[in-house]
Amino acid sequence: MQTGISLRQALASRRTLLSIAFMVFSALLWVPANALIQWLYPGRPAVPDLLFTLTPEVRWLAYATDPILFGSIAIILVQALRVDRRRLPFYFSAAAVLYCARAVLMILTPLGRPTGNGDSYGILEFSGVLQHGMFPSGHQALACLAFFLVDGAKAPRMKRLALMLAVLQGAALILSRGHYSIDVVGGALVAWFVTERLSRVKDRFDLL
Repeated sequence: MQTGISLRQALASRRTLLSIAFMVFSALLWVPANALIQWLYPGRPAVPDLLFTLTPEVRWLAYATDPILFGSIAIILVQALRVDRRRLPFYFSAAAVLYCARAVLMILTPLGRPTGNGDSYGILEFSGVLQHGMFPSGHQALACLAFFLVDGAKAPRMKRLALMLAVLQGAALILSRGHYSIDVVGGALVAWFVTERLSRVKDRFDLL
């Protein structure tokens, strides 16, 4: 595996620290965006979904979506910390841009939760936190981001694992009625767009 720089040096770099701060900021944008949706559109309607009609509802799969998410995060971290450590800020920045985009997009066309606007989902059920933003799916976006970011030439097994997790994430979200099918497709497309655009300038993230 290519590193060329120690883990300590990579984590202590100013570029890395800035990218981590950017990532934390982007993740926190979910809070005001989520609250704004509920404030502006408290009566959001649920809408029909063809895949909901064609597939059975398996509500317990809601509890599988977060473990799958954590698996995708672990894959990104392995890619960033071991496989391509010299570009560590690139991976954190990609996640940050992804979640900034999601915070904006989820406000534009707020739909009601398929299972009801007052319904908690997955492990959030134990915290009482409600997720109001539907499009795009953050779970699916991050799972797909992991797949797009992994270098298949250097880590083919991890690439296949990332693909498997992305497919499982999409299936679990739809079968548990956690997201509409368009949210899952949108999450994948946003992840692809972010990766494709940032990859054009990823050399600028290199740690010297």
